[in-house]
Order: sequence, then C-alpha cells, then structure tokens
Amino acid sequence: MEADRVSIQLMIQAFNHFSDVYGLKANLDKSSLYIAGISQDLKQQILNEIQFAPGELPFKYLGVLLSSKKITVQQCMPIVEKMISRIRCWTTNSYLIVEGAAICKLLWAVSTRKESLWVQLIHGYYIKNKEIESMKIPIQACWLVRKIFDARNWFDNRNYKVELGKCSKGDKFSIKTAYLSFQPQYQKVHRKNLTMEARQIPRHQFILWLAIRQRLAAVDRLERWGINVPKDCVFCSKGTTESLALSVL
Repeated sequence: MEADRVSIQLMIQAFNHFSDVYGLKANLDKSSLYIAGISQDLKQQILNEIQFAPGELPFKYLGVLLSSKKITVQQCMPIVEKMISRIRCWTTNSYLIVEGAAICKLLWAVSTRKESLWVQLIHGYYIKNKEIESMKIPIQACWLVRKIFDARNWFDNRNYKVELGKCSKGDKFSIKTAYLSFQPQYQKVHRKNLTMEARQIPRHQFILWLAIRQRLAAVDRLERWGINVPKDCVFCSKGTTESLALSVL
C-alpha cells in the first residue's frame, strides 16, 4: 500500500472495524511495520500514528528473504530446498511402507509353509522344525532372511499370524491390503462430500464450513461479544439463535 497518511488512516480504521466485529486485536509485541521509499520524517509520523514497531528490510517470511527490491533466484532457494526435502521425505516413507508390506508377504509365505523352493530352503536350513513365533533370528542368515524374521515384531502385542491372515484371501496375499493396514487410520469426516463438492462456489463452501463448525458471526455470537444487534433469528424470526438454525440447515 502507499505510504501516506490517508492510506495509513484508512488501514487503521479497517483494523479497528475488524476488531469491533470479531473481537480480535493485533498483538503489538508481535507486529512490525515495514516502510521503504519515503523520507525519515514521514516514516516517523506513520509510526507515531499506527504505534507499530518498525521492521528492518530485508526480512524472512516462510523462509524466503523479502525486500523492497525484486528477489533473486538465490533468495528463493532456501524455500525450494525445504520443499524438495519434504517431498523426498514423503517418498522415502512411502517406499519404506511398501517394502514392509512386501516383507510381510514373505513372512506369510514362510509361516504358512507355501510350496516354494526358497520357503522349503528356509525351513530346512534355518527353522528346522522350530516354532517360528519363539525362535531367535538366525545370526548367520543373510539380510533378507533376518528382515523376514524381524517382521514378527512389527505388530506390537498382536499375533502376527492373525494380522497377516487379514491381508490374505485363500492362498494369495495382498500387498495392497498390508500397505493400507500400515497407514495411519484417521476418523472419516462425514461432511466431506457436502463441503468439498467440486461444483460449489468457493465462497459458499467456506461459509458452509464455518457454519458447520459454528464459527459464523451469528446473532448469538455477536451478542456474547458485546455488540448490540437485533436478537431475532433472520431465518425464522422466532427468537431461535442463528447458530442452532444453521446447525439444523
């Protein structure tokens, strides 16, 4: 925005109106005003008017260096490197889960003693009629065999045979089912199809989301904030609070 007294006064009026409506106020200890391209006298007048602490350019926002001049590619590199690092982290985690699901398939094959040459080799050379649940991991075995036996401990206190059985159907093991079982299970949001409909207008989506979470500035909320407004519900005009009417809608 332009650094003149008229623009600053309009901005202050907008801030004050926002505070009166929503009951929120700017934290002066965490707010700074960045001014560039004006005289020192005008800068001091603006600071006295708005009462914000002066900030110094350049400064970082979301890891990117911001200044009054056009930023360069080198200044954007920190945020780019962070994004690449995060993407690589996601890719690595996904790969590890897929690898774990594939190893669980091998453990399932060994536990059920599938008719396979390598399964019979593990039973004849390492297991030797021992109980798979209680036997120790063979120290002399190769990395893959030790990884298969180590997979028994991935299920915490649950029986690994029961858990592996949930991922199999008949004589086939589903790596996809095992992969999904390793993923965190979050509670499903039943209103997702209502608020995330692609054909809805974005403004309507946001207002509906606020109404469902009862965060709209309805009459009863404005009254609690000490704002003098008509108390009748605009939907039914029967004195019912708007928040209740919105939740019914």
